[in-house]
Amino acid sequence: MLLILLMLLSAQPAFPSGGLHLGGVVKHVDQECLTGSMTDVQSWVGPDGHLLMDVDLFKNGIDLAGLSDPDVKLRFFLQENPNHTFRYISMARCKLRSVPYLYGNCSRVTGTLQYLSLYGNHFDSNDDGEELRVTITSEVIHNGTLQKHSVVNTTKPDPNKVPHWYSGFETANLTGLLELDLRACSIRYIKNDTFSRMVSLRTLYLSENRIHKIEPSAFQGMLRLVHLDLSRNAASTAITWGLNVFTGLASLLSLDLSFADLSQDLAFADMSGQAMMLGHVKPRIFGSRLKTLSICNTHLRSIKGLTDVFQELENLDVSGNVGILDDVDSLTKAQKSLKVVYANDIGLHSLDVFVNFTSLVIVKATKNYIEDIGNETAMSFRNLKVLDLDHNRMKGWTESTFSLMPNLDVLLLKSNQVTMIQEEMLQDIANVSYIGIKDNFVICSCSVRDFLDIAIRNDVEKKIHSKPLFPTIYTSQEFHRAYDEYSRLVHNRKPLKIECDNEPCEIKEPSIDGKFVILDYENESTDYQCYSLADYRQIPFLMNTPCSHHRGGDYLDTIEDTSQLIVLMVCLALLAATIGIAVIFRKRIIYFCVTVKNSALLSSMTTANGFQESSTYHYDVFVSYCNEDRPWVLDHLLPHVEKHCNVSVCLHERDFLVGLSILENIVSCMDRSKSILLVISQRFLLSQWCQFEMHLAQHRLLETRREDLILVLLEDIPRPMRPNTLHYLMLTKTYVLWPKEKAERRVFWRRLQKCIVLQKMRKNETESLA
Repeated sequence: MLLILLMLLSAQPAFPSGGLHLGGVVKHVDQECLTGSMTDVQSWVGPDGHLLMDVDLFKNGIDLAGLSDPDVKLRFFLQENPNHTFRYISMARCKLRSVPYLYGNCSRVTGTLQYLSLYGNHFDSNDDGEELRVTITSEVIHNGTLQKHSVVNTTKPDPNKVPHWYSGFETANLTGLLELDLRACSIRYIKNDTFSRMVSLRTLYLSENRIHKIEPSAFQGMLRLVHLDLSRNAASTAITWGLNVFTGLASLLSLDLSFADLSQDLAFADMSGQAMMLGHVKPRIFGSRLKTLSICNTHLRSIKGLTDVFQELENLDVSGNVGILDDVDSLTKAQKSLKVVYANDIGLHSLDVFVNFTSLVIVKATKNYIEDIGNETAMSFRNLKVLDLDHNRMKGWTESTFSLMPNLDVLLLKSNQVTMIQEEMLQDIANVSYIGIKDNFVICSCSVRDFLDIAIRNDVEKKIHSKPLFPTIYTSQEFHRAYDEYSRLVHNRKPLKIECDNEPCEIKEPSIDGKFVILDYENESTDYQCYSLADYRQIPFLMNTPCSHHRGGDYLDTIEDTSQLIVLMVCLALLAATIGIAVIFRKRIIYFCVTVKNSALLSSMTTANGFQESSTYHYDVFVSYCNEDRPWVLDHLLPHVEKHCNVSVCLHERDFLVGLSILENIVSCMDRSKSILLVISQRFLLSQWCQFEMHLAQHRLLETRREDLILVLLEDIPRPMRPNTLHYLMLTKTYVLWPKEKAERRVFWRRLQKCIVLQKMRKNETESLA
């Protein structure tokens, strides 16, 4: 009984931080590939190899995970519990050097065993040249007590000998085994007929090993195998396997090769010994029934040559392989069958590769460069339910786009370049059920408030779909996590609950109808804020005035005379025309006003001080930046410029003279600086003083006819956001863009340093005083 208690205690599942325990399955929230991991699609074993609580250990299982000599304890357990049957066995993390003997002549074990986990053992570890300690144990059971006599022999491994880690499978009669877990067992070599006795096996997990060779008949006889997981195999040598290694798997529906290196080093060896690249293999290599294929993060550059196996393919993950879909015809043969596509971080610039893919249900194409969706592509998405375009370059739109997708339920546009929410956009997404546009630099407008009011009203009135996002049939035996991922995202959504003074806010009826709710609203104080041009700061969407307030009420009942009505209509028409012209040409009007004001200021300053090239420079470079970019200037720019380049820098907060006006300080400091550096961002363009400094820099450039202006862009500035001054400067001046990747920043600093030093060394009438 003490041993049974020990086994039960060891069977308690341990869940790592970062996972969610949902229905007995551990979900890895940081897993990005379509196929996830074993514990994303199975409910009997945890990520550490323990049997989960759904397994009834008292009747049909035993958990020996983490125990030493698990085969000995299993044999002792058989002696003490003659009526116990075994459907589930875990010998995970037991420091085994080979598959243990499961007593092939004992039908109580092998005859009923269906689920076996050997996760985390050390098969093939003696291949590293270390001494192998072999323990030979004789066992005697006397009066219910197990007595052992052990002899330990130490030998060095033969480097030319094929590892025999699978020896325990050769004697066991595992004809009823359905699932085998061999994750993280240091396996390097899979020999012919290793699993030939497992004729009923449906799923085989060989992930997280170091497999570098698979013989052609390694999976011979596995006619019922449905899912094969070879992911996360990091071998130190070239990976080769027989050309026909998968052809005998007649029932194979799902193949996971994610995070395995399938670059130029990976080859399939044919019978003549010649190597064939993965992109040029014959169609029969993966069989004809394959439904799910994950080649996520495999360094593949092309899938040309694999397309012949895509005629029945429904689920595909090509994420992390930059350029893999650059050819628009890459997936043509899967047009009718493909339902789920994961294409994250592959350098995709458009979705044109999916034109005429009418069966698509989920498209996840995050971390790419997509700016818009063509009408032909949008109209092809007849059955699309989820479109995930987070971290792209999508902008605002005025033409019908998402309304052309009749079944679209989930639209995700987080961290894009949506700067304006307009009435046409609200009309276009009116039939979408769930939307997320967090972390976009949105300019405040009445449509912003209408967007929020629609979502709040639908949450308050519960005008959302009561049916699940996907039917139950999608969530069983799919061997991928796409449907489950977005179903849980919708299920865990936080409904909008807006309060004013600890009471529910009064929500005005929005002027535009829609059925969507917000999917990624988590924090009222930080999420969904827009930039107020009036206040020069971020404010919540809720603080904007609804568009219905701008349009006014109905005053026709107060007009009694027909002439008054005509006069009113004429006035309204003139007012509307004036407003329309002002809206259409608002950028030019604003630019004209700013130009006139700046020109007047420059004229007065030039008259007073004489705007000419100074004969004496007190600073090498004048830096113009907005307050929001101050941390970047202080933490990144100054250390590199002042320390590494020995350059004197003028900053307004440090070097402006007390007693002078801001305007006088700006003109004076610019005039006494050898060059001007503009640190430009989207927030820079919203600052009046920054715009004045940019205009002044351009004026100085034209007046002095010198090349002393340096542009540094902290982020991409879309053309609609660029004032004419900046657009002209970007067309005529070379600029440097702050890279997001740390590896590219060394080149950035080298270019900037070279530019500044050249300006500093420019010959002048006198030397700088700095």
